[in-house]
Amino acid sequence: MKIHRFYISPEKAEIEAKFKVDDSELYNQFRNVLRFTAGTEVVLFDGSGFEYKAQVVEMSRGSVHFKVSGRKKGWVPEKNISLYQAMVKKDKCEWIAEKATEIGVEKIYFFVSERSEKKGLDMRRVEKKIIEAAEQSGRVTIPKVRFVENFEKALSESRNPILFHTIGVLLKEREELKMKIADLFVGPEGGWTEKEVETTLKQGIPVVTLGEQILRAETAAIATLSVLMFS
Repeated sequence: MKIHRFYISPEKAEIEAKFKVDDSELYNQFRNVLRFTAGTEVVLFDGSGFEYKAQVVEMSRGSVHFKVSGRKKGWVPEKNISLYQAMVKKDKCEWIAEKATEIGVEKIYFFVSERSEKKGLDMRRVEKKIIEAAEQSGRVTIPKVRFVENFEKALSESRNPILFHTIGVLLKEREELKMKIADLFVGPEGGWTEKEVETTLKQGIPVVTLGEQILRAETAAIATLSVLMFS
């Protein structure tokens, strides 16, 4: 029988031997969607790096009561890889955030580049996708997500930046592949402008690619993150 995993925000409750979560959305999910009853076993995590085996004790008036029976350290990536993604159209930002979370990124920054057509982001929807992806994938931390105004500001806040671009050097031939801490920059559908690439090169930031094929922005982000994370 599948045991479901749930993220409990530290803002809502502190996980201890016996505790209660006041959350009408969680209550509705447990009682009306998943049809949980008293005694149902679940796994909980709060972003601290641990996960907890627990039982549902009671559900009433928008609250869920838990009893914890065990704790263990969960999977935490060996590398601290973050994604800095230029805004892309439609709901692709949400999809990218979801898949980047599953891969194990530490942070996800979205920013407006010169060729970004989409300028705004529904952070609540993105955060919800991230939490769902963390619950599904088995990770015990939640990546930080932010929206940054422009490319220059995003660059200034990054550590060990790497730019993905079709003119770049093959990533598999670069020392950056072995970096334990790296921030990957991926452009929008229309790609980077000459000015943005020039800014990058002047700062000595590595420019990399996966090969000669032209990838969609969302494909480039997830494929390159996977190579960086698991190589």
